[in-house]
Amino acid sequence: MTAVTRTRPPLSTSNRVILGLHGAAALAFTVVGLIQAHDPGWANLQRIVILFMFALWAGGIVLMGVIARVAMSNNLGRNVLLLAGPFIGLAALVMRSYMA
Repeated sequence: MTAVTRTRPPLSTSNRVILGLHGAAALAFTVVGLIQAHDPGWANLQRIVILFMFALWAGGIVLMGVIARVAMSNNLGRNVLLLAGPFIGLAALVMRSYMA
């Protein structure tokens, strides 16, 4: 007797393109930010914050990709989640820091 497992559809091409665009945008903003971080006395702190924001954005991309793969089977819902999810998560983290 074999266990019945629910098969999840893999991420579609549009889902992968959205994730890739998020990754490319995060990397581009990080590179531009690191290049422009030259404020006297504050450049190192600026670079740390830029890298921290990149890590949050990258974590959001990965988390939304996993949620879209595991929890959703509708392609339109996946696209909406992948487009808005990392931004909503980042905004929620910022708002949480203001509420604390």
